[in-house]
Amino acid sequence: LTPQVTTRESAIGSVSGNICRCTGYKSIERAAEAIAAAMAGKDTHAPVKWLVEQGQLPEYFLTIPERLSAIGGATQENTGGIRISGGTDMMIQKADLLAGSQIATLHDRKDLKVIKVENGRCIIGAGTTFSDTGRSEVLLKYLPDIASAIHLIASEPVRNMATVGGNIVNASPIGDLSVILLALNAVVTIGGGAQARTLPLKQLFLGYKKLDLSGEEYIRDVSFVYTDEPPLFSFEKVSRRNHLDIASVNSAMTLRIRDNVISECHLSAGGVSPVPLYLKAAAAFLEGRPVNEETVLEAARLIQEEISPISDARGSEEYKRLLMRQLFLAHFIKMFPGKMNRITDLL
Repeated sequence: LTPQVTTRESAIGSVSGNICRCTGYKSIERAAEAIAAAMAGKDTHAPVKWLVEQGQLPEYFLTIPERLSAIGGATQENTGGIRISGGTDMMIQKADLLAGSQIATLHDRKDLKVIKVENGRCIIGAGTTFSDTGRSEVLLKYLPDIASAIHLIASEPVRNMATVGGNIVNASPIGDLSVILLALNAVVTIGGGAQARTLPLKQLFLGYKKLDLSGEEYIRDVSFVYTDEPPLFSFEKVSRRNHLDIASVNSAMTLRIRDNVISECHLSAGGVSPVPLYLKAAAAFLEGRPVNEETVLEAARLIQEEISPISDARGSEEYKRLLMRQLFLAHFIKMFPGKMNRITDLL
């Protein structure tokens, strides 16, 4: 990651998600704030070195990068073993399996850590972290709201490790980044097989935790159309907490408008299907229709026919249907402020 200036906010953010049941959070925040103040004007490229010199960290912290590098691991396409990139979910869910298995780590594959524009498409390497996507000038130019959307996903330590490809192959029905990429009509490039192939992301998800990938294949990158005129973009998420939580229901949408008519629409949702869902019927209905409240309300009705939520720990089927409706309406209220007064009254 590009070195960041240490501030009170970044210091506190770096320990977000850690639970303290003894001293409480305020003392931790005060300690982080004091360190940030002491580091003001110091070399932000080497904060660990400075902390060791100040006696705040033990000296062995300086050797951690080299020790981690020495661990190594298989990094080639066809070396066998279980492929791991960020591993922020898999290492928790399948810790025992991984402990006794051969691991093929993709974490150090520099060719998988790219965000670039080529031939009218934005290409994001599968090893790119969530934090990288939220700070990318390429993405921020095209999707100014991407930083705030990424900030709603997990905590900063997790975002610094979790990867784009990992979120996709995890195949969670509420994968935030998968939902965002579906709304960009993204295409994945798949490597590791006899030859590389491409596949629309919406066709990758076959069923709950089931992907159109063979045992040898993995995601190399994901890409979407990148034009001089960005689309309208909106991401919405409802969870029990505003931050540090997975979604009950999430949704994303991109629109292109010509003369008050929707010329292109891509719409997705999570938590309302066994897979991250591309809402094909609703998107097709919206294309070619005028931007007005009647169009939006009819599309909201069609969405209810397209989704199939179930009752679980994140909410009942009825609750999730209501959330999906509200999030869809929220997209239009955000995109067209002041023009959806009747819909605003429905929220």
